[in-house]
Amino acid sequence: MDVNIYGCLAEFKIATELLKRGYQVSRPLADSSVYDLIADINGKLVKIQVKSTSKKPYENTTGVRIHVTRHRKYSTSEVDYYALWIDYYDGFFFIKNKNQTAFNINPFGKYKKNFNTFDLR
Repeated sequence: MDVNIYGCLAEFKIATELLKRGYQVSRPLADSSVYDLIADINGKLVKIQVKSTSKKPYENTTGVRIHVTRHRKYSTSEVDYYALWIDYYDGFFFIKNKNQTAFNINPFGKYKKNFNTFDLR
């Protein structure tokens, strides 16, 4: 599948998950926007950068590695949260932007509280 189509699908999956939980979602009109979505989560507008991967965990590991700064770095003033769609887990991780460049991620480790939830903490 074309990587642009794959990325668009991930954006729609995240938007759908937000809508299913009763949150309002908007998309920028310009494709050149730094963030992919804006969501009104409990009265707070948050800018979301969506990343996705079809990778599987490396042999003898439990996590999937996903880079969030492959094309550019996102400052905390530009993007509030990353929504990481991971096909292998058929779900997403919602993680506050703290200038990370990559994540080693699985639903049982450090980011388990971020799995399939839009918690702003």
